[in-house]
Amino acid sequence: MSRGFKITLIVLALTLEFSFLALFLNPYPHGMMGDVSYRRAERLGAFRDYIQHRSVETKAAFDSEMSLMHRHEDWKMYAALGLLVAINGTVIYYFLRYDSSLTPR
Repeated sequence: MSRGFKITLIVLALTLEFSFLALFLNPYPHGMMGDVSYRRAERLGAFRDYIQHRSVETKAAFDSEMSLMHRHEDWKMYAALGLLVAINGTVIYYFLRYDSSLTPR
């Protein structure tokens, strides 16, 4: 295989991979507020208090819980994205370095 063909295959594979991830892999189909297990009871309690008794204090408590949830979820997304980039980089490196003339026939 020529190097240009390999690069074309890599671009095609990465495009398909990222479009699949963007379109079909939604980890929170019902929204993060109800699906994330980290401090779910406290978050839903703060939301219930805010809905039943709208005030500055209940809004601040709910916003604080949402901020904690987003901060907790951010590190998982960055770790998964870093792992995906590392795996893709390794596969691309070995794919481009592979020489088909070295295989026994």
